Amino acid sequence: MTAGAAPRLSRNSTYLLAILTIVWFLAYLDRKIIALLVSDLKRDLLLTDVQASLLQGVAFAVLFVVAGLPIGKLVDRYNRRNLMIFGVLLWSVATVLCGFATSYESLFAARMFVGLGEACLAPAAASMVADSFVIARRGRAMGTMLMGGAVGTAASAFLAGAVMARFPNGIGGFSDWQLTFIIAGAGGALVAPLLLTIAEPPRAEQGFDGDVARPGILSVLRDNWRVLVPLYIGFVANMVATFGTSAWIPTMLMRDYDMTAARVGIILGTLLLAMGVVSPILGGWASDFAARRNGPSGRLRLAGMAFALQLGLGAATVMLRGLDATLAVLAINSVVSSCLAASALVVLQESGPPQVRGQSVAIYLVATNVIGMGLGPLLVALLTDRVFADETMVRESVAATLAFTGALGLAMMVVALASRVRPAASVQPEPA
Repeated sequence: MTAGAAPRLSRNSTYLLAILTIVWFLAYLDRKIIALLVSDLKRDLLLTDVQASLLQGVAFAVLFVVAGLPIGKLVDRYNRRNLMIFGVLLWSVATVLCGFATSYESLFAARMFVGLGEACLAPAAASMVADSFVIARRGRAMGTMLMGGAVGTAASAFLAGAVMARFPNGIGGFSDWQLTFIIAGAGGALVAPLLLTIAEPPRAEQGFDGDVARPGILSVLRDNWRVLVPLYIGFVANMVATFGTSAWIPTMLMRDYDMTAARVGIILGTLLLAMGVVSPILGGWASDFAARRNGPSGRLRLAGMAFALQLGLGAATVMLRGLDATLAVLAINSVVSSCLAASALVVLQESGPPQVRGQSVAIYLVATNVIGMGLGPLLVALLTDRVFADETMVRESVAATLAFTGALGLAMMVVALASRVRPAASVQPEPA
């Protein structure tokens, strides 16, 4: 290969990335399908806004968090593909069981097991991508995989809107929202077998022979806490905004513009589908470009600019109230979130040795789901119920959340950059 030329992708790595993108799609379809069902769930199960937010966030996060670090250790030691197959089957069955729920408690329990199944995905998938792509292409690879999640989120709006429009009164004794859960969960029967067609990639173990103890995640955190702590805080702040806004934007549109759930599903689904294809790939490309241009600190500088823009989007959400302007703000926020998400998965894995990749991502996911998924939807609901005390002011709650997380994330990126981030010495060097 000519010096300086970008390494070519192998067919195996390209195919693996395609399958992981499909699995990521299914995960977010099943995770996000509940967002458009809030109104019907509140009606049938007599829920408050806070209870609805707990179903979207805390219920999903409980077992996800408890199992996160043990799963990260399994990822670093055992077959990652088989772990993902188990996860797909578990979260798909649990999503179907959501459709059989007849009470708040039973739906909460089913959502817990959706979270447990999905806890297997990101540590395993991110580790496999890191072992299949060189550093120069990891941002784009991660962005492509994240595209599956963005398209899955859009598909959840389409699916929920379509089912509720086609079966407004339900069918066969099941309500429209129950049918939506069952149909979404059935996709696991199609996706799980696809994972059997990919091979477990060789692990990057350079720099450690069999006679040397493997580095532990606690020692990595202890040695690099000045960099890793602000990174985790900043990137998790982005997920607070992502989960909080995505959980309540459908309700915001319905309340602000007196729309039906079916109409919101079509409008929001179209927007999320368009941006879901473009944003993650653009975010991954921008992350790689920033790294090539500015070295190890490039991805962090890009993240800082993205957080600054997120802060501005909070103000724009309040000032620009027309439907078209609101949708434009949501589209820009999609690009911002994708840049941050792609940068997070790459930066965190490049800030430690390859032997703890699964655990480093697991810590990020645990924090994401305790704070991001758990607090994000709840923060918006609490602002609406307790601060503004007006359910028509969901927009103001969403705007405040974006402004707060943007400011916090920007501050954390400045702290990380001040620590002069450099790749850990034990990280696998990029091939020539």
